[in-house]
Amino acid sequence: MDYTVREFITPCMAGLAEKAGPLVFQFPPQGRAVREPDLFINRLYRFLKALPTGPLYAVEIRDPELLTHRFFMCLKTTGVNFCVASHARMPSPREQIERASAVLESGAFIARWSLHSGFKYEDAKSRYFPFNQLVDEDIDSRDRTCAGQRKSYRRRIPGGISSSTTRPRARRHSVSACLPAVLPN
Repeated sequence: MDYTVREFITPCMAGLAEKAGPLVFQFPPQGRAVREPDLFINRLYRFLKALPTGPLYAVEIRDPELLTHRFFMCLKTTGVNFCVASHARMPSPREQIERASAVLESGAFIARWSLHSGFKYEDAKSRYFPFNQLVDEDIDSRDRTCAGQRKSYRRRIPGGISSSTTRPRARRHSVSACLPAVLPN
């Protein structure tokens, strides 16, 4: 936890202060750990409970097997938001929002639009590098994300959309960290 606070949270909050948007913890695919989702969720719970209060936090995962009722309860009880991932490994953004909404009725979600949903990571990386312009529209992901956002709005669930790239004049900045091995045992 010391590393997370020292190398991620403190610099983000010092540099962005009130302009800081959600601090997103992106957990890459967990491999064999998803065979027993409860072990990951228990470790995640301990990690989230130990975070300093103040910033808005969100968790993004890349394993659909972890999108369980217990995972969303972990987020709800720790006051951490769910980050919808527009990623080839994950269900559609709309389906993720529907699953989250079943548990997080009074909570927020964040949508991080990082890759065109039709491409694997390596394919997208070679197609979009150096990631400094819009190469092609991802209308399907946009429509699905907007549909989920509308549904949440109708149910009075606050949510937000964050791009993985920061626009120069953006009022708030989303900051993410890839944390493959920081969860306590």
